[in-house]
Amino acid sequence: MALCAPTHNLSLIPSKSHARTGRERRSRGSRVVQIVAVYDVAGREGGQEAAYEEGQLDRPKWVGATPLSRLVGALISFKPLYSLLKLGARQVLISTAEKKNIPWREMTREVLESDVYKELESIQNPSLVYPEYYLNPFHAYDEGNLSWLAAAEAEAATMSMTRRAIPYALSLDEANRIVRGNWLQAIEQHHLQYSGNSMIRDILDIGCSVGVSTGYLADKFPAAKVTGLDLSPYFLAVAQFKEKKRSPRENPISWIHAIGENTGLSSNSFDIVSMAYVLHECPERAIVNLVKEAFRLLRPGGTVAVTDNSPKSKILQILQIEEKKSEGQESVDENEETEAIELVLFQVSECYVYIIPPRKSAASYRADEWDVNKWAWEGVLKVISKGEECIIRLEDKTTGELYARAFLRNGEPHPVEPVIDSSRYFVLRIEENIGGRLRHAFIGLGFRERTEAYDFQAALHDHMKYLNKKKTAEEMEQHYQQASLVDYSLKDGETLVLQIKNNKSGCSVKSNFFEKGLNNPSEEKGKGKEPLISIKLPPPPPAPLSPATTAQKSPANVPPKFNLEETSKDEAPESAKEEAKDLNSPEKHSIQDIPDDGFGDFQAAG
Repeated sequence: MALCAPTHNLSLIPSKSHARTGRERRSRGSRVVQIVAVYDVAGREGGQEAAYEEGQLDRPKWVGATPLSRLVGALISFKPLYSLLKLGARQVLISTAEKKNIPWREMTREVLESDVYKELESIQNPSLVYPEYYLNPFHAYDEGNLSWLAAAEAEAATMSMTRRAIPYALSLDEANRIVRGNWLQAIEQHHLQYSGNSMIRDILDIGCSVGVSTGYLADKFPAAKVTGLDLSPYFLAVAQFKEKKRSPRENPISWIHAIGENTGLSSNSFDIVSMAYVLHECPERAIVNLVKEAFRLLRPGGTVAVTDNSPKSKILQILQIEEKKSEGQESVDENEETEAIELVLFQVSECYVYIIPPRKSAASYRADEWDVNKWAWEGVLKVISKGEECIIRLEDKTTGELYARAFLRNGEPHPVEPVIDSSRYFVLRIEENIGGRLRHAFIGLGFRERTEAYDFQAALHDHMKYLNKKKTAEEMEQHYQQASLVDYSLKDGETLVLQIKNNKSGCSVKSNFFEKGLNNPSEEKGKGKEPLISIKLPPPPPAPLSPATTAQKSPANVPPKFNLEETSKDEAPESAKEEAKDLNSPEKHSIQDIPDDGFGDFQAAG
């Protein structure tokens, strides 16, 4: 990143070494790069600048013009599969966070079940017009940041990001001390160095989200008046709600609902303008305008602090590669099987299991042969997609203990058979490995609501569609790899021969025949012969329909036919006569007299 301004100094501050804790710790390299741009009062260059250099690993292997990227694109373009992938990504994020002792679900539930909704009216700017890029879905939310769910999960997601950035930290608090501590220390040191000892009175945090970074700035500089600005009123409502729950500050934090590229605030009004983990969310044009707005708001001697993820950093990539080499991760066995991710396609908290009588004939099962009011078991049903396998699990409500399970596999009989007299009851073929032998049994399965039964069947159907789409995408990929090897270019010495056929005779005409007929018309005229080939002009376009043209098309106004015997004495070439004959023939008029077919405008009809 570079900022071109004669009175601004841009420095790249790498994370400094951390204090040792009694055990030797090998730094794996934080994924956070902190950039601090300082407005120099004297306009002179100062400080030691570090050049930013990108590494070789610009992108994952599945992006760009590669066969793998086309396969991924084909899979994602299928909307049901995209929804499954999005759901799976969320489940992975949540489970990963909770494995790191971050109570994601509990924190989300605490916000959604609180009185946070009352804060929205006092903080939202109803006249604000959102930029187009902000209305797009991202972060697995269809509404983007304009939703309560995104706001409720934002703090847990921030904690998870910090934990992943410092994987060697023993706890979340230690990871926060490293990431946030280095960030705040870099801001303080550079402001002292370049501000001319000016006091920090006002701080603006652009893109403050739910106020995590804003709170750290307020704690670090308690004498300053801190303002958090964000484009999402839901995020600001959560930030204000959480701020009210903590102990009062000497200078309370203010929250503004505005656009970061055009805040509407006064110029030269802040000593520090911070953007923490904002720029990676924005398109290029928005980033440029954000930086321009930050320098407009900055006072002489002020500091613009930007901290964000930098996956392209060469230093971090080298650290990661060296780490993998030292841990022997580069020599991973290719045949080692990796565990597939489990995606929950459907879950219902109440289903019923029945002991059904054996089938006496080839006829389908009937629920009226069961006593549906006396079920053998009640619990939770889950439909889980794991790779190419779909698992139907029946679990206890309280303990989560497995009661029974069934498997839906491609090429095998379907484990679910609906009864013929009800849409809420099914026969389930369960199986279990007992003593090394695969055993199976048939049980009755019932739902309280028809919508639950329908969703259960839809989840199984979606999994089979996913398998079919995956197979089609693999076949397309194989076909592309084979077809791409064919070279259709002309080799040395190869030529193309084109043969043009006459419409009347159907025989091929050689190119020298055209040259003789078209290039020597005067010679043919002198001999009193007509050219063998005449190129007819296309007929004129039909005139728009009007009363005048309708009258001209009436049979009474049709001009008489030409007499071929009288016109044979004219000096006009024969080709012109043929053309006039064709234009005035009854067939031509009959074609023009055909009325409109009445299909109308195709685009309007579509």
